[in-house]
Amino acid sequence: MADDDPRQWSVDRVREWAEQSFPFGVTLAPRFVENDVDGAVLLSGLNEDKLKQDIGVRSLGQRYKILEQIDALRARGVKPFVECV
Repeated sequence: MADDDPRQWSVDRVREWAEQSFPFGVTLAPRFVENDVDGAVLLSGLNEDKLKQDIGVRSLGQRYKILEQIDALRARGVKPFVECV
């Protein structure tokens, strides 16, 4: 199921995650939607600079909390893609 694998999350599912994960999620979630942040972008494309410059998260504390939650999603045991030859 796609919902179990954050890499497969839609933009709307990332929005839901942001709204539920942070006290400031109501203001963060629309920024993710505006920037087409889906699960793949969330897990591999976001870093502190992009959160600040592209998403507009000015607060250092909020950026830290977002990155901490993203790291937790990565640590859920999602295995990297390995191509079989």
